[in-house]
Amino acid sequence: MGSAATKPGDTSSPAPPAIDAHPWLERVATWDDPEADAQIRKGLSVDLAVYLQETLDLTDAETAHLLGRSRSTYARYRNAGKDLGTVEAERAVRFTRLLAQAAETFGSVDEAADWMHESNYRLGDARPLEMAETDPGARVVRDLLRGLQHGHPA
Repeated sequence: MGSAATKPGDTSSPAPPAIDAHPWLERVATWDDPEADAQIRKGLSVDLAVYLQETLDLTDAETAHLLGRSRSTYARYRNAGKDLGTVEAERAVRFTRLLAQAAETFGSVDEAADWMHESNYRLGDARPLEMAETDPGARVVRDLLRGLQHGHPA
């Protein structure tokens, strides 16, 4: 199992093998909640949003919506290399962690990204990307992925 090295006292989990070749995904996936909170509050590079955009094959408008901002604001952040604000960073981390969990579930980041775009009857025919726009919706998606990991039908 490849991943980031674990330091004494580190409570983060090792990254699943499906995400080894994706440094941003691997890094964020290993954060436990206290570490994620600290990183979000400290500030995260807009590169995380760009990574999500490329990995999930999103337009600028879709990425901006995912972050809860306008397309022009997202473009300004990206073009200036500006750090994400707390709201944008929290949302980017939320989607990154879901993508990592889906990659673990389906065995690859590409399959996970495809799944995130597909409507799912267990989500009321919503796409996981849409459902995860809110924290409660993201919990529903995480629960669905956990169920799939334990053999429950989608």
